[in-house]
Amino acid sequence: MFRLVTMLWLMLFFSFSALADYDEGVSAYEKANYGLALKAFEQSAKAGHTDAQTYLGVMYELGQGVKMDYEKALMWYRKAAAEKNPTAEYNLGQMYFYGRGVKEDQKQALAWYRKSADQGYASAQTMLGYTYDVGAGVAQDNQQALNWYLLAADQHDVDAQYNLGNMYNEGRGVERNRKEAFYWFRLSALQGDIEAKQALKELLRAK
Repeated sequence: MFRLVTMLWLMLFFSFSALADYDEGVSAYEKANYGLALKAFEQSAKAGHTDAQTYLGVMYELGQGVKMDYEKALMWYRKAAAEKNPTAEYNLGQMYFYGRGVKEDQKQALAWYRKSADQGYASAQTMLGYTYDVGAGVAQDNQQALNWYLLAADQHDVDAQYNLGNMYNEGRGVERNRKEAFYWFRLSALQGDIEAKQALKELLRAK
């Protein structure tokens, strides 16, 4: 019994320690103190914190405080994705979609986007919608594109909102509806999307 209690206390200690290191890493990262962030994330990642592992992947992918290294980025993303971290799954999808450190593979990208999107990750839902929109690694399907864009747009994803505006403006997968197009372009523009602002101007000029 004593051994069990001791083990539980140790597990709690390491969990709290990993969380503290992670929080320190995020704080340093947001201040662009990448050296401190790297150390904190490494400590947390070793304890199995998947968000810390994902941050490390980002830092190696972008070369933040370290030499850019796609191989290490992939390693950390895969560790976190193995534990179903949705951000890591999405980032792996991006690596495969754009061929960063791996051979470009749209089908692999699609598989990772879907894993992440199924967990409700908005960016992955948008990219999944985009793959159906343009037929990248999957048969082109306007209805699937629309469905995934709507899920992401409901979470205020700026790109999904803009893409929905385009679909309604062009009548792709839906009946052409300029009011709906205006609605989605406006939501995207309010978040600062330049293309959405331009689309709004063009809609207003066409009236």
